[in-house]
Amino acid sequence: MNNQNKIMVIFFSLSILLLVTVGISYAYFTANAAGETGTTIEVTGGKMTIEFNGGENITIAQTIPSTNPIETKYFTVTGINTTELDMGYSLYLVVTNNTFDNYAIQYKLNGQNPGSSGTTVPNNTEPVPIKSGANTTLLGKGTFGHSTGATGKIHTYSLEIYFADMPFEQNINHERSFNARIHISEYSTGDRLISSLDLAEKAKKINMYQYMAEMVHKEYLNKVNILDSEALGNLVTLEENYHDAASSLREQINATEFLDTEIPREKVESITFIDTLVAPNGAQDSVDVSESQNGSVMLWYKQGSTPDLYEITIGQTGGVRAPIHSDFLFAILPNLSSVSGTLLTNDTKTMSYMFTGTGYNTMDTYSLNLSGWNTSNVTDMSGMFSDTGNGADEWEIIGINGWNVSNVADMSKMFNGSAQIADSISLNLSWGENTSNVTDMSGMFTSFGLNATAGITLTGINGWNTSKVTNMAWMFSEMAKNTEVAFNLNLNSWNTSNVTDMSGMFYDTATETSSWSVGTLAGWNIAKVNNLSSMFYNAGASASTFILNLSGWNTGNATLMSDMFFGAGYDATNWSIDGTDDPESSEDTDIIGNNWQVFKLVHSKCDIFSNISLTAQASLTDTLINWGC
Repeated sequence: MNNQNKIMVIFFSLSILLLVTVGISYAYFTANAAGETGTTIEVTGGKMTIEFNGGENITIAQTIPSTNPIETKYFTVTGINTTELDMGYSLYLVVTNNTFDNYAIQYKLNGQNPGSSGTTVPNNTEPVPIKSGANTTLLGKGTFGHSTGATGKIHTYSLEIYFADMPFEQNINHERSFNARIHISEYSTGDRLISSLDLAEKAKKINMYQYMAEMVHKEYLNKVNILDSEALGNLVTLEENYHDAASSLREQINATEFLDTEIPREKVESITFIDTLVAPNGAQDSVDVSESQNGSVMLWYKQGSTPDLYEITIGQTGGVRAPIHSDFLFAILPNLSSVSGTLLTNDTKTMSYMFTGTGYNTMDTYSLNLSGWNTSNVTDMSGMFSDTGNGADEWEIIGINGWNVSNVADMSKMFNGSAQIADSISLNLSWGENTSNVTDMSGMFTSFGLNATAGITLTGINGWNTSKVTNMAWMFSEMAKNTEVAFNLNLNSWNTSNVTDMSGMFYDTATETSSWSVGTLAGWNIAKVNNLSSMFYNAGASASTFILNLSGWNTGNATLMSDMFFGAGYDATNWSIDGTDDPESSEDTDIIGNNWQVFKLVHSKCDIFSNISLTAQASLTDTLINWGC
């Protein structure tokens, strides 16, 4: 372990330069990136191969975070094209395993075209963050023109791997692993809607800035009683600057053009899909938005509710076919108020952040009607509706209860930060057993309906199959934070047997409610959970009734439980956590109730109940006395 104090210099695109001194401890790690040597792909009119210099593997040992690449992978794509038409290919980074924290590992691709044949995959101007877990990222698409002879033309690439230097503690990445490979496939332009790859890179940076702001905020909470006022002030300033960086980049994106039209993203008011190429009444102009640019998918626009806004219609004979990778497809449309009609998503594989950042200037109703979408092949819905409709009094997403989500693995941050000012929210998520392959639900409803004073109704989540979920961290944190009506979630039937992280799961939920309940959790199997810190932090702080049933919980693997009940039900006159008290015990013991073992904690067990109310202390008298707290 290499402990060091580092001066962190953070430079954002909005020209904010901030100098912060914090104590950071870095951990060594070993990563491996494997490629596909000698891959040959037969395509119409020729073939393509991919070869790697120095073999297929990258082994990186004893590496610490740095602004420089920790390793570079060189490879060459060769194309033999015997036709007069361009021959296309797609490059993918297939991450088979990434246990690092989000955005810790990043990549940067650089391509060269020495033979001036076709086009290479566009270069990245800055390192692009990689999500945790197994995932596939489309690096981009290239083409080869006509070639003569048997040798073909070449495109050369270098893939740089970064272990990002973050301005907060990264011990969490100690002994983590990363495994990936490069994959090449034929790219047939086909007749479908163009993708938003150009937007995705910038939008990922926004997500990274927001994530880093969250991490700095957590660093502040963890060290508020340790650091001096100057150091804490630096953390506050750093968090603000990350938020400013995200806002600045979002404003830049607002002015960019939507789907290769001349319409700025900030002027899109509505999107309607139709199954014909007949122009709608009143259309002012049309634009070809097909991948192949053959007129098979057309976009029309006309004036919306004001002269500065446009109603968009997208049409294709038989229905508009979505891109296979629809990530960020309709992201950051600040004045979008409605989406309707059927988008054909039968072969779409990823929808991450598809609608993120839409409708945050919408003043009345934000409505997405997504009925009839075929999502049976989608694996990634992370962040899909994050930060949506945050300017709307009414927020609704219709039809997603009928989606087939049986192949989705990632639902993290799916509704994160949405419907911030809507008074009341009702969302039907009756997916039942279809959630059986989801592994990540972290942050899924973070800050959802933050100011829903009339409450939130989530229909169907009690029937979810959560048997494969490993991450539920911050899942409901700050959800309905300012609601004044009873807060009730029925989660008693969830299978949590594979969950390892529940930190912050109910952090700051419904702090203004009169009654707070998440159902009977006594049946939850938490034997694999190692992080329970801040799980119920400030939850239901103003509630007069705060009741949990945690009897039967096995906390034997928990290493972090600090602030687990900090401020929870602070004003409650009826405060009870069944299963945490052992009235039969008269000795200092590491058992709470029958199963609460806390001998693996890396902090004082008294930290579990820090800053609890007097009523709570009274109900836990025996436990606190036995522990010497």
